[in-house]
Amino acid sequence: MQEPNRPSPYVVYAHHYVPQYLQQLPNPHPLQAPVCQWPHAPPYPPIPMPARTPNSLWKEASKSLNKDQKILEIAHLIRETLQMTPTDFTLSTISSNDDFSDFRNKFYVSHAIESFLNVVESDKRGQEKLKEWMKYRAVKQVAELVSEEMEGLKGYMKMGMEEITSEFLEGFRISDITKKFEEASPTLRCILKAACQTERAARENTIKTPELSQLCRFRSENSQCVAIVFGGFLYSTGVSKKVYNFLSTCCQLVPSHRSMRTANEKLASDRILSAQRQARLGFAQSHDNTQLLTSVHIEQRDFMPKKVQVGTTSLILSLRNAPYSALSLSRIISRRANAPLITFNSDIRLSPFQVLDFNILSPAIDSS
Repeated sequence: MQEPNRPSPYVVYAHHYVPQYLQQLPNPHPLQAPVCQWPHAPPYPPIPMPARTPNSLWKEASKSLNKDQKILEIAHLIRETLQMTPTDFTLSTISSNDDFSDFRNKFYVSHAIESFLNVVESDKRGQEKLKEWMKYRAVKQVAELVSEEMEGLKGYMKMGMEEITSEFLEGFRISDITKKFEEASPTLRCILKAACQTERAARENTIKTPELSQLCRFRSENSQCVAIVFGGFLYSTGVSKKVYNFLSTCCQLVPSHRSMRTANEKLASDRILSAQRQARLGFAQSHDNTQLLTSVHIEQRDFMPKKVQVGTTSLILSLRNAPYSALSLSRIISRRANAPLITFNSDIRLSPFQVLDFNILSPAIDSS
C-alpha cells in the first residue's frame, strides 16, 4: 500500500528523472540512460529509465527531414555502417534466413515484385538486363504454356475415321475451328503469326491466317477433325493417289489414302441406312444426272476408271409435313388415271402477265 506522503511514480519520473535524463544525453554509453535513486527517506527501489533504442534516436533526429531525405540518409547509413548497397540489403531481407521471414512473406504477398520490375523496365538499361535474364527462362515457360494449350485442343480436335458422318460434313465450317483456336491457344497463334508474316502483313492481311489443325494432328493421330474434311475434298476432286500419299506422308495434311477409302465407305453406308429409314416413311423419288471427273493425270492401268463418267442416280427425297392420306398408293393411281392431259397452251406456254414479268426481270438478271 502506497504511503500518504509519497508522490506517484509517474510524477517522480516526470519531475525528477526526465530532467536528469536530458542532462546526461552526451553519455559515454549513449544507448542506455543512467538509473537514479529517489533521494527522500524512506529508501525506495530504483526506477529504471527507458532505453535509447536506434528507433527512438532515428525518430528524434529525422523529424525535420522529408521522405526523400530520410531515404537518402538511410542509404548512406547502410553503405557506411554495414558496407552494403541498398540492393544487397534488400536481398538479405528476402533471403531464406528465418530471421527475416516476416519481411520475406510481406514481400511476396504484396505487389512489391511487380512494382520493382516495373521500375526496372522503365529504364533502358533495366530493359536490356531483363531481356538477357528472361531469354532462356522465357523460352522454357512459353514451351510449357504452348504444351498446355495443345493438350486442351487435342480433345476438341479428336475424331477418327469411324466417327465421320454426313451431318458433320454438312455443318463443318473452318471459321468455327479457327475461332476455337483463337480462344484456347492465344500464345501459339501469336508465335505462328510472328513466324509466318511480318509486322506489316499482320496489320494489313485479313485473309491468310496460320491454322493449328495440322499441328494438332502432329501431336496426336486421333486429332483428324480438319484432316478428314480436307482429305475428303482432295479425294472427291480426283487428286492422284501419288499426290495424295505425298500430302499424307510428308506434310501430314490428310489421312492416308486407305483410311480415306474407309471413311468414304463409312459415309456410303450411312447414306444407305438413312435412305432405308426414309423409305419406311413418306418419300418422293427422283433421278438426277451425275458426272464424275477424275484427275487430269489419271493412272494408266488396267481396270482403272475413265477420266469422265456419266450416269443417272436415283434420289429419295423426304416429304415434310405430308399426311399419310396423301401417300396412299390407291389414291395416287386413281389421281393419275383421272388426271387431265397436259397441253402446251394451258400448262406450258407463258401467260401475257408472265411474259411481261419475264421481260422486266431479264435485263436485271443479265446485268447481274
